[in-house]
Amino acid sequence: MDNTQHTPMLHHRKETERYSEPRIPHSANYAVRSDPNPLQEDPDIEDDIVYCVNPECLVTDAQLDTCAKHFSAYYGVWSQFASTETDGQAEAGSKIRMKPDQLRAQSLPDGANNILITAVTAEGRQVAHCFVSQWIRGNDRIWWITQLLVLPSYRNQRRATKMLQALVLHCNIGRVPCTKDFVGILSPHPYSIAAVLRVFGRGIECLPSKPDWEKKPNDYPDAPLQSHKCLPFLQCSPVEYVRDATPCLKTLTAHTGFFIDHTVSNRSLQRLVFAMNKQVREPWQWLFGSLVEGSEYLCVLHFQFDPDHKMQPKFCKSPVISLGEASLADFVANISIKPVHHRYSRLISRSLINYAEIDRYLCDFPESCSLDPRLRYRTHISMATRAIARRVLEAKSLLSRHQLGIVEVMGAKQIPESLRPVYSDVLSPVPDYTSTWRNINEYTQEVFEEDPNFSTRLLILQAIHFKELKDEFEKRRKDEAEKRQKEKERRQTNDAKKKAEEERKKKSVERKLTDKEKRQSSDAPTMACKTKPVHSQLPSTAPSRTRRLSTSRYESSLFVTSQRKPSASTQVTSTAQPRIDSAHKPIASLAQRHKSLSPSPGLFFPDRSSRESCRSDVLTRQFPRNSGNTLSREKRP
Repeated sequence: MDNTQHTPMLHHRKETERYSEPRIPHSANYAVRSDPNPLQEDPDIEDDIVYCVNPECLVTDAQLDTCAKHFSAYYGVWSQFASTETDGQAEAGSKIRMKPDQLRAQSLPDGANNILITAVTAEGRQVAHCFVSQWIRGNDRIWWITQLLVLPSYRNQRRATKMLQALVLHCNIGRVPCTKDFVGILSPHPYSIAAVLRVFGRGIECLPSKPDWEKKPNDYPDAPLQSHKCLPFLQCSPVEYVRDATPCLKTLTAHTGFFIDHTVSNRSLQRLVFAMNKQVREPWQWLFGSLVEGSEYLCVLHFQFDPDHKMQPKFCKSPVISLGEASLADFVANISIKPVHHRYSRLISRSLINYAEIDRYLCDFPESCSLDPRLRYRTHISMATRAIARRVLEAKSLLSRHQLGIVEVMGAKQIPESLRPVYSDVLSPVPDYTSTWRNINEYTQEVFEEDPNFSTRLLILQAIHFKELKDEFEKRRKDEAEKRQKEKERRQTNDAKKKAEEERKKKSVERKLTDKEKRQSSDAPTMACKTKPVHSQLPSTAPSRTRRLSTSRYESSLFVTSQRKPSASTQVTSTAQPRIDSAHKPIASLAQRHKSLSPSPGLFFPDRSSRESCRSDVLTRQFPRNSGNTLSREKRP
């Protein structure tokens, strides 16, 4: 079972014109081919079938006549409630007929872009058709399949699937950016739903079981939309019967007032359920629920084309063998001594329930075979029979609510190994090929026809087996969830440890840098060690803390402009390190130290403004503290 969309072969079309909108007035022919198989068989190749996509403007009256004729002949018959609900217009058991005018009004409505896809053989015979209506809802494109029909002799060959694939390829469904595509259908036929799921979903193989989906619908994003989410799509539909449909909240069905007989649909559904339960270990129930009179299955899917997707169904690909404490070598060595009873036994794990004892209990106490769960018998008080009686009561409770569903689901399941010896010692033992509950039920009906409780015993045993498989599946899913949770917690713990380690390393680096800066600052001199060169011939002004000279001897010699050229030693910046006072902290600059002290005295400037203007042009020479020199003096000639 493959869900891969294959690239079709185009006839009379250019590659650049492959994708078209529904309203574009031209048609196209597609030859959708399956992958090669070992037998090199493909019915499409043998019959040379081509799938034609035609917009509404190119649909001819001859095509409508052919579609109406095929619908009237092969779609279905009216149910027994049709005559009452339609005031005698429809007779129960008669074929449902439709005229071309009715078909045009229903399948080619106004206000929508309508398309007709047909499957035509090389001789020009139409063997299948599909009507699709497309409209816009906000920024979403809605594609609704109003009618899908394949002739009986061409069914089970994926004709419907290939018609829908041709529609996807022609109209570019699921490929337009910033646009969501929703595909919907209302149909009483399960195979029509399966075709839609295969093209626009992940296939029926990946469809969840109904109880699992009802518990956690958000865990299955590829499943159909819930009924209450489908209501806006129905209300905006230009198709009358779609707009008037009423969704059922508990199931994926909608009441449309179409009273078709469900006999053929139920038979098809049984085949689908049987095939799915034959593949999977756990009980699998049809997601859409059961149909009531006047209702149809409702399926709406959000479709986005994914070329890299490959369906991976959870099937029993490898044998499930419970060896217990025995090794594989012992198991292989004992095959000749203890042969496998039937070919499907390798898919059955060893059950913890002894079904032979339960069957013996039901035979010893025939009153326990009553399916009424309210009846309790207090005659069995032993510890061995108490556990069996509890299982029987649980099985009766399940049968009172889901008897038909359990019979359909368990029909494809393999019978437990502990039950086979019970029917091997009778006069007509069960053959080896009788492996499923359906097979053993059909075979033993003739052998035990005189036993009035035999059918009831089989139902109870099936219900017990159903509950065992369901509990096993729930336990496995719970273990997987716990495993995922532990893995998530482990990743979170590792991420937290990694983050904490990075923070620790970062803090360590910052601490080292801080310590290095502190050491450098502690080793720095108390004042700036570099002396700026004197570029001016004028002496610098006195510092703010320069001691006033009161002696007249020095007043005449201070601040005298030297006209001599400065020596080379005064032009070179001094590189000698000044003395560092270890008892005091280093001083950043001289300006910061003398910021709050009184300004220098005005020695030979008449006013403050002249002194300030001169200071801005004269470079001040700075000396270390206690250098022994108050001002920079130069010897007179």
